[in-house]
Amino acid sequence: MEQRPNSVEGKYITFVLGREEYGVSLNKVREILESVIIQDSENNDPCVKGVMKIRNQKVPVLDLRCRFGLGAGPAKDSYTVLIAAFGPAGVITGLIVDSIRQVLHIQAKVMEKLETATDDPRAEYVMGVVNTEGRPILILNLDKGADLLPVVDLI
Repeated sequence: MEQRPNSVEGKYITFVLGREEYGVSLNKVREILESVIIQDSENNDPCVKGVMKIRNQKVPVLDLRCRFGLGAGPAKDSYTVLIAAFGPAGVITGLIVDSIRQVLHIQAKVMEKLETATDDPRAEYVMGVVNTEGRPILILNLDKGADLLPVVDLI
């Protein structure tokens, strides 16, 4: 893997999608909700699971496995949802994840560029990969990932 000149430092929350582990900056995470029931929404995007209410505000919920082309997760009655702020405007969106792993402090480790195929749906959103504690963690850039967001009628 090719190395990038910049390093990643800070706290990251890691989560599992299929057999992969991802990390997002802790300062982008607003909360983590377990056993969430998601209301259906009328949307043609197969990756939009629906909407949920958080403090009287409707929030769209995106199935990240679907968006990244990792296949559908098991059908459930409830989900683990990571509520995060996307883009410079901080648009709040829920992300369905398989499970939350841990919070890591990554100290000045050099991030390696992730070699992906041009048609890999994750390519645009993964800043790179950090190997820590013997496992690779793909680091997502939620500022760049605003176009991952579902367009949902929240009325």
